[in-house]
This record gives sequence, structure tokens and C-alpha cells, in this order.
Amino acid sequence: MSFGAFISNCFTMTEAGEWPFPISQHRFKGYWLTVFGKSPKHIGLTQYSGMGIHKNRTISVSKALAEYIERTAFFQDRLQKEKGYDTVGFAAYPKFPNASLAGQLVWKNSHYEAIEKYVVMKFWHDLACAYQIIQQDDYTFIFPSLDKISAKVCICLHPIDKHGVAVGFACNDSVEDAIEKSKVEALAHKIGSHNIRQGAGSDLLVYQKRMEFLMSHGQEAFNERLSRKGHSQITIPPIEIDRKITCKQFKTHLIHHIRLKNQGSFLDPNVIEVGYI
Repeated sequence: MSFGAFISNCFTMTEAGEWPFPISQHRFKGYWLTVFGKSPKHIGLTQYSGMGIHKNRTISVSKALAEYIERTAFFQDRLQKEKGYDTVGFAAYPKFPNASLAGQLVWKNSHYEAIEKYVVMKFWHDLACAYQIIQQDDYTFIFPSLDKISAKVCICLHPIDKHGVAVGFACNDSVEDAIEKSKVEALAHKIGSHNIRQGAGSDLLVYQKRMEFLMSHGQEAFNERLSRKGHSQITIPPIEIDRKITCKQFKTHLIHHIRLKNQGSFLDPNVIEVGYI
């Protein structure tokens, strides 16, 4: 079965009430937003469901399913329970049509996820970091300066009313790809912010705190951070953990986990300005 056929089958089974992990979809500014997995109605941002956003409907579903599988594997993983790790550096990718290529891509996605979160936290903690800004319409894209690495890490800011911002992150090979990925993530989080305002909550307290802070004080916090521009580049640490993960429910995907040396927790409750996981 091709991956497109697999996704179509997910829809068919969902509509028939046979698929155990419901799929819901919404259109937003030309994008498909897909949520994969069931969550309580009062939850606006959950650590258990997977979310995908893309202009292509099938790719949106694929991304949501991959994130759902990542999180399912995370909660089943023995090592994270022993070490207290967060979901940083977990990645899933469909095996077919080319399992060998999928292995390369899931490793790269896992590595880039770890780099992305490391750079974002470093940007907040180290005011000496240099950065560049690209402005497109009402989107602000921040690119911290990285040392000896070709990948680009982008922090996207999108305004919410007068004082708030929705935030998106990305690590990609090119500036253009990083802009697009961080932009759609910010759009998804803008929807999440709207849901919070409508009374939805989160099943993880740090999500809730970060969203509420960014909705009310995000512009001020980022303006203050951007007023401090240094000249140093961020050096990416070597990989400390590099392992394949298995998830008994899903045989369709490869799952990988990478953590960098001295990779801190992205769920640090003392850093509520940073954005979402």
C-alpha cells in the first residue's frame, strides 16, 4: 500500500467509525490543519495528539500522524521515564515507499529538531548571540547566527492583537524552507491561542503558561530580547544520544531520538517567553 493510499484509508476508517485515532481537519488561511488523535473537548493544546499544517491536505495528515506517533513512542519509552527527558529530538517518518531513504530522513529530522530547540533556548539565555531579522508583511523571522553548521534555525513571530504573538520554530537546510515551516507553525499556534481564549485549556501546565504569557505580553518580551544584539555565534554541541525507537502500535513508521550534549529541557517552567514545544 502506498502512503497516499494509507492516508486515504485512515479517512475512510474514520468516517466509518473504525479508525481508533480520530482525524479532524480545518482550513485556515489557505492551509489544512489536521489534528490526529482524540483529546478532551476542553483541551486546546495537548501533548497527546499530533498536529500537522500544510497547503496539501495529504501532507498535513502525514505530518499530524507522524507527530502523534512520536508522542506515543515518547510516552512508551523506558529511557525517557528513567532520565526525565522531554519530547525534544523525537522524530517519526513513514517507511514506504523507500525504507532506506526514510532512515536517513528520520535521523536528519530528529537531529534538526534537537538543534532547533537547543538554539531557541540558547537565544533566550545568551544575550551575546548575534542574529538577523527578515520581515515579511506582519511576520517577523529571527535567524540566530550559528557557527560551523549550514542548517538555518528560524523563530517566527506573528502578532495577536496589540500585545500578543504566536510563535513558530524551524530548523531547515535553507532560509526559505525555515521561513515557511516556522510560519505555518506560528499559524497553528495562533489557532491554539484562539482556542485558549475561548475557554480551552492545556493538559500540560507549561503550555498553558506560555500561551497565556505570549498572548498578553509576547510583543513586549520579544522587543526586549531583540533590543540586545550581540556578536557571538551559537556552537551546536555534539550528539550525546542517538537511538532508534520502536512503537508497538505503529509499524508504518521509523522513529528516532537524538539529544545533544548538555541539551536542557525545553519544558523549563522558568522560561515561559520562549514559545511552544
